[in-house]
Amino acid sequence: MKFHLAIGPALALLAGRRWRATGSFFSGCALLAVINFALSGRQGAALYARLLMDPATEGLYPAPVKLACLQGLAANLPLPAVLVYAAAGLPVLVFSLLALRSGAWRRQYAAVQGGALYLTPHVYLYDWSVLVPALLSSARSSNRCLERGLALFLLSPFAAAALLGSPYTQPGVHLAYIAWLGALAFPASAQQAAGGGK
Repeated sequence: MKFHLAIGPALALLAGRRWRATGSFFSGCALLAVINFALSGRQGAALYARLLMDPATEGLYPAPVKLACLQGLAANLPLPAVLVYAAAGLPVLVFSLLALRSGAWRRQYAAVQGGALYLTPHVYLYDWSVLVPALLSSARSSNRCLERGLALFLLSPFAAAALLGSPYTQPGVHLAYIAWLGALAFPASAQQAAGGGK
């Protein structure tokens, strides 16, 4: 079970005080955990967690170093990983938390889902499919141009090509991702913050 993909929705539901949805979500997660445990035993989750943390996953394509998360950024920059984690991880965490104050459910969900995906390690590209609804909600025409443009870029084949193509173009996608989270954290006005959806 991909437990790290459930962090964003769980945090967004809790922050939005959507108690019935939170109960349903956690009930579904518990059911999936029981099924997962029945199929793979205790070793299954431990092996998957070890796979997430293993830097020697070159047999996978795309390798984790090509994904838009802290793990991928640290692998591609010639800097100590601790410095990269601090320089990129801290703004992502702060932007995600600041977006929770907007009061708009779509904005809160997008920021928390985006932040959780960026901060947790991944080994499969399809993990990012859970970010698509958040990006689509940011790409709505009612959102300001910066947020909409960054969301559309991150949804585009250009971002995927830059991320998968070269270690020299990957930091640009990471910057766009962090800027998108920043745009969610600082809406243009109180009206837009409230109008981001219920």
